[in-house]
Amino acid sequence: MRIQHRLNSAGYSPGQALPTGLIAHRLQTTRGAVIDVLAELADRRVVEYRANGEHGPGYYLPGPSTRGHRELRTGAAA
Repeated sequence: MRIQHRLNSAGYSPGQALPTGLIAHRLQTTRGAVIDVLAELADRRVVEYRANGEHGPGYYLPGPSTRGHRELRTGAAA
């Protein structure tokens, strides 16, 4: 997945909100396509959806205390 690779190389920090519009712009795709992939990554616990996130509803990288998430950079179980 190009989006997962981009997240790996973009330097996002644990707990950080993922800017779907910016990611879409950088990948020259639609925001909807980014959201679809992030939803798949959320199903795999690579990212998480927060309805009441610090920066509003959206996708975030799991923080270090989130149990059961997969480490984004290595793909290994935490």
